[in-house]
Amino acid sequence: MPTFTLTVLDIPGIQKYIFGSNRLRENIGASELVYRATSRWPLEILYHTGGSNVRDPAGGDLDETQHIEDGHLIAEVVYVGGGNVVVLFHERERAVQFVTQLSRKMAEEAPGLGLAVAHVPVEWGTDRLGQKVDEAMKQLAQNKRTWRPSTPLLGLSVTAGCRSTGLVATTTNAEHGKPQGEETYPISDEVAAKLDMMALAESRLHDLCREIQKTGYVFPRDFDDLGRTRGEMSYIAVIHADGNRMGQFFRDIADKYLDSRGYIKEVRRASQSVKEASQNALRQIGNALLAAVETREGKKSMVGGVVLIEHNKLPFRPIVFGGDDVTFVCDGRLGLTLATRYLEAFEQETRAVGLNLYACAGIAVVKAHYPFARAYQLSEALAGNAKRYVRDNPPGFSALDWHFATGGLLGKLGEIRKREYTREIHDREHRLYMRPLRLREYPPDWHTWPRFVQVVTEFKDEWSDRRNKVVALRAALREGPDATQRFLVAYGEKLPILDETASGLQETGWHDHTCGYFDVIEAMDFYVPV
Repeated sequence: MPTFTLTVLDIPGIQKYIFGSNRLRENIGASELVYRATSRWPLEILYHTGGSNVRDPAGGDLDETQHIEDGHLIAEVVYVGGGNVVVLFHERERAVQFVTQLSRKMAEEAPGLGLAVAHVPVEWGTDRLGQKVDEAMKQLAQNKRTWRPSTPLLGLSVTAGCRSTGLVATTTNAEHGKPQGEETYPISDEVAAKLDMMALAESRLHDLCREIQKTGYVFPRDFDDLGRTRGEMSYIAVIHADGNRMGQFFRDIADKYLDSRGYIKEVRRASQSVKEASQNALRQIGNALLAAVETREGKKSMVGGVVLIEHNKLPFRPIVFGGDDVTFVCDGRLGLTLATRYLEAFEQETRAVGLNLYACAGIAVVKAHYPFARAYQLSEALAGNAKRYVRDNPPGFSALDWHFATGGLLGKLGEIRKREYTREIHDREHRLYMRPLRLREYPPDWHTWPRFVQVVTEFKDEWSDRRNKVVALRAALREGPDATQRFLVAYGEKLPILDETASGLQETGWHDHTCGYFDVIEAMDFYVPV
């Protein structure tokens, strides 16, 4: 039996590379470079080298009739997805040559972007390919942990520094598509490469959301164009969504298919299905937002009568898309709504292709010019918190978690919630927050998005003209169940019903040491239904 070389590729340090700048155009270009390094460029190299099953590198099309075990191929792409490229090579030398070519292309066209690689031998017909892929993934994870980025020479003479990276500036933004009205500033080769990717990034996004392009609306290229009201305190929402237990999902495929060819066929189908489901879900968000735009006579276009649209720029911009891992930004008041719409659509789209997958989302709502890297880190931590909640409460479901950083951020998520959302009452720890929430209604549990929406809608309808009383209620909730009950009795008020079966919840605002209404009050200004 022949022995092939299984090669798996990944990009370390993606988060810093994509989200390390406060300029949206640079984030967009960086994301496009990562996409190309983990999909287009590897396929293009294999296609032009010849002897592979790549039929169309631009579309990711593979020739399903060509198999490496037949002896006619030098390399066969197993699948591309989840930020990984998995390829079988007839000889290890070919695998090393391929990695060398890709590394050179990345160094030339994506300065600052690293590459992690794992090579594993596979004895065809004896080894189970699915197990070998899992082995390669573990080795790849180890290689990523030990990967050290290069230390660039920062200049030996008088130099200017790049504003975004701190590296030596080699040019200015004026030579790389500077928008009208933007000041000229020095940039490094890394930032220049990111800015040069803007046109290709725009093209790929427009191909995904063609319905939006037909209407004349465009996606913003600057955080200030996400619907903010000039002269007022404005917020953006950074949403990170990720499929639940995707690693286990692909390991289950490996366990199910003992035959290597059967594994390849199924893992390709599953990878492509997940990619299409995620892209269709993102497309649904754009179409839903477009349908929610209202243009009243003599007035400007708005979403929900609140979020302003200027110069036909939708208050929504995908940054990372193409797999189960998605990141997008929008106006802060749309963050909760669009995140839940994405989760709902992802479930729906995966069902349509015969899969039963869920996802979790983290929504970080921050001031418009808050350091973007920290905002993304928070959204990622929130998504991780939602995933832990799902793992602790089987069976599977989609969930979301969020944080409104109205006063900035100090510390990690757990520290923030311990400091700002936890109270010691009668020697017991009481939580002011009810997050994370299940996406769907679940009768045994009132920590669900539908119930949350029901209560926040009632508050917005019935308490909107009593802002002082809302502030006083919030203060009472902070003091605990007894203080809240005294407040409600004194003012003759009743809280909206969150759960009739939860003892004392409507009378005291609390149940089982958890507050059911603090999150609702906090979200009143950050929830605009679409």
